[in-house]
Parts: sequence; C-alpha cells; structure tokens
Amino acid sequence: VNDVNITIAKALDESPWASGYQVDLQYGSHTIGAGALRQGYVALRTPVGNGIDWKVGMFDGVTGYEGNTGYSNPNYTRSYGWNLNPATFAGAIGSYKVCDMLTAQAGIANRASGTDTFGAVPSQHLSSKNFIGLITLTAPESLGFLKGSTLNASTVQGFDNGAVNIYSVNATLATPVTGLKVGLAYDKQEGLATEGTDGNIYGVYATFQATDKLAFNLRGEYIDGQNLGIFAPNPKTGKSGGKGEELTATVQYDLWANVVSRLEFRWDHTEVGTEFNANKTESAYLVALNLVYKF
Repeated sequence: VNDVNITIAKALDESPWASGYQVDLQYGSHTIGAGALRQGYVALRTPVGNGIDWKVGMFDGVTGYEGNTGYSNPNYTRSYGWNLNPATFAGAIGSYKVCDMLTAQAGIANRASGTDTFGAVPSQHLSSKNFIGLITLTAPESLGFLKGSTLNASTVQGFDNGAVNIYSVNATLATPVTGLKVGLAYDKQEGLATEGTDGNIYGVYATFQATDKLAFNLRGEYIDGQNLGIFAPNPKTGKSGGKGEELTATVQYDLWANVVSRLEFRWDHTEVGTEFNANKTESAYLVALNLVYKF
C-alpha cells in the first residue's frame, strides 16, 4: 500500500454564522504533517460582506500548482515546485469571494508548523510567524474557450532574518482543443537567513482527456538554485544541485469503478554532477504503477 487517505468532515452550510470541521489522516510514502495528521481545522463563517470563510487549526498550504491529495494531481510523483512550497500550516486563514472572477485569501501561521520548517532556530518557533496571501482569478464565460481557466498569485512572507519567503504564480488554461488543458507554474524561494538559498522553479503541464476513461498527462520542470533541498548534496561541494530538470509522462485509464489507475515514467537530471543514487549517476529514471481506490 503506497498511501492511505481518510477524510472526516462537516462542510459549511449556507447560514451566515455557519461552522464545520475537517480532519485528514494520511499514511504512506507521501505522509506529511505531524505523523499521520495532515489537516485538522475548525471551519467558520463570519457574515462580513459576501462572507469570510475561515480555517483555524492545521490546514494545507495554498501556494504552488499541486495539492497534497495525490490522486487529484495530474501525475503520481510530486513536482519540484510542490517540494519547495510549504505543505501544511498551523494557524488561521480566511477566504473572501469578491465576485465570481476574484477570490482572496489571507492568513497567519506559526513559522515551524507542520512541514513548514522555515526558520529552524528553536527560539523562533513560537514567536516568529509567516503571513500568507493568495489571489485567484477565474475566467468568465465571456472569454469563450478560456472559460473556467484560473490564475493564482500567492506568497508566504516571514519579514525577519530567520525567514524563507515563497512567491508562487500558476495558471490552468483551457484551450480550443476539446479535452486539452495546459498549466504553467513559477515558484521562487528567497532565503533571508542564509546566503545561497535563493532559487527558481519553472514548470509546464499538459493534460489531454481523450475519453471518459483515458487521459494523458505531461509535466516538465527546470530548477535553478542551490540549497533548495531538491537534489542530494554534491559530495565535492556539500551544496545541493543548482540546476536540473525533470520530465514526467503519465497515462491514466480508469478501468474499474472508483479506481484511479496510472502508469508513469519520470526522468530527473542534474547539471552539476550531483549523485542521484548509489551508482553515482547524473540522471534517475522511474517507472511506477499507481492505483487509487476512492470510497
């Protein structure tokens, strides 16, 4: 078994002072957060304007193209960009729908909460905070084939010398070709504590839904930046690889009811001589079969 995900939730209703909760338990190779707990938050609504929906507790990060629930992503393996962005936070975040085209989110979280290890000085863990911001634009029907396309711009800011700031811009775009969508992702890390921890990751996605059951997903990424924790340290310099790329191709065919089945090939390459494995190669290859049963 690769991963087990269990969600227990009570969604917000339409009342102005609605409340609810969500708990996500995760076990397996992609386990994140505190043990098997990925999310555990109280959901609240305050009747200000169109209503502000709050999450208070431990919740998923909002930056980056890919999410924490693996089967909802186009590929089985995680992207470089996903590894750069904070996966979870402990704090509070509010979401406000300005109109059908614009949604904004803002929040505050503990510096070293969940898998966010930014600023790992112990004395800073309780006092230092990260500030989270996200704006989402959704294309209206008037834009024709682009209807439903989304553009996200988000950031995590620490503002002090112990912080690592994150900037993320990504888009999912519909195309004139039936069943074809393309995605663009840019993630930037800005290290304020240690010199040489800045970096950029560029990603391109393509998804083609050929039939109701058959889909082809493609992802390509390029990374430029040392000490981002993506590649293993170079045995000569002690620094992690500064430049590299990956290409992932996935075929998904839902043969069985309630089962997501994917066959995936991935190629990773570093341009700075970092060792990927015991064979001391500059490239790594992976072939994976992914089966997900959804209750």
